[in-house]
Amino acid sequence: MRMTNICLSLLLCTLVLGCSMGSKVQLSNDARASLGGQKQIYGSSTSGDRVAKQPESGQQCVDYAAETEVSEQSVKAWRVALAGNAPQGMKMLEDLDKKYPNMKTVSLMKGQIQEHAGNFELAAKYYKAANVGDEFDSMKLFKLAEMERRAGKDSYAITDYRKLLSSAPDFAPAELGLAKTYLKGDAKSSDAKKCLQQVLEADPDGKDKSTVEAKKLLQQFDSNK
Repeated sequence: MRMTNICLSLLLCTLVLGCSMGSKVQLSNDARASLGGQKQIYGSSTSGDRVAKQPESGQQCVDYAAETEVSEQSVKAWRVALAGNAPQGMKMLEDLDKKYPNMKTVSLMKGQIQEHAGNFELAAKYYKAANVGDEFDSMKLFKLAEMERRAGKDSYAITDYRKLLSSAPDFAPAELGLAKTYLKGDAKSSDAKKCLQQVLEADPDGKDKSTVEAKKLLQQFDSNK
């Protein structure tokens, strides 16, 4: 389940980035199966080919038609928002949410549109809804913590950054976000300095974007002594 959730977040990021660059995104059956947090169940035929099996008790098969519609309509809504009509993009997602109320993909994309529009508190609300039940999904939790920080909900952001780093200790963007949150409350925060140093230690070559930003913050930190 944890891997499925991570795949979902990576897939959605691919969708969003692909649309931002104007490229056409094609989803494979396995990718569609990842949307919604469910898995297609596979077995093997006598020839060795992968074939779909009937689910055992307690398991569910994916409704490909529903998942395809959700993914395609979510991309359309995102494109509308990118074109400057965020309210219409949100309306499209609201309509989709009414038709498929249990699809967390929709909540995640609502958060994406609100983040793009600069409505960080609303974005945090939708990312939180998308994260419920998917606590091991690193990307969803990261986006939630980022929006909480940008919305000024620092105590919530710190809690969620820490939760994320407890399961993904080498995730530099989360370490950087946590440092920024600490610095908002104390320009000389020793906790912030530790976070920034950990970002640098994880990338000794200094090529990662998070590392570059961490170096600048450390320089500012030292100048405040």
